[in-house]
Amino acid sequence: MRITPEMRKKLIEFHGDGCPISVLGARMGLVAMEYFGIKEAKPRALVVITETPSCLVDGIQFVTGSTIGSGTVILKDYGKLGAVFYHRASDRAIRITLARELTDEFEDMGAEIIQGILKGGKFGKDERKEELTRRFMGLPDENLLDIAPVELSKEIRSPTTEQFLLQRGFIVHRVRCDICNEYVEETKTVKKDGKRLCIPCAGQGFYRPIK
Repeated sequence: MRITPEMRKKLIEFHGDGCPISVLGARMGLVAMEYFGIKEAKPRALVVITETPSCLVDGIQFVTGSTIGSGTVILKDYGKLGAVFYHRASDRAIRITLARELTDEFEDMGAEIIQGILKGGKFGKDERKEELTRRFMGLPDENLLDIAPVELSKEIRSPTTEQFLLQRGFIVHRVRCDICNEYVEETKTVKKDGKRLCIPCAGQGFYRPIK
């Protein structure tokens, strides 16, 4: 199923810009819905495991109704442009990726865009970005995407109550960090110098307090 101009406009409003990868994610989501016979977006009809935390995720969320906050989009950063869609009602799963015939062409174009950004260029004004968007919007499903049935791990298909809660970010095993004294999920702590620390206090986070 292709993206209409009206859907494209709403996707830009949802995502914040006209990124072609968000379009690709939307196309993946629409194909998965069609594959499983889902007529409209439903928050819990699909569990989606994305292999990248990129713009692809927003496109998928936009069309399927699955979200990170509801635990129906699970981020597994494998550094790959793919996603697995699990249909609970039928207990089946498929993995969707960019069609193999297109990967070299689009990877070369994507690499050029990234190199341009690294050299100070602006992604939003790149003509190749617009070309990618046009292709991702216009190509038929069968020419754009590859679909393969997959078997999911038990952790995803039928998680224990503990796994279910941990996947959704709950603090199940509550402990206090020995430095900041905040509660933290025990499985996310770091042992350092005989202390149990949260990731930021262990010096492994993306911020540090200003004293």
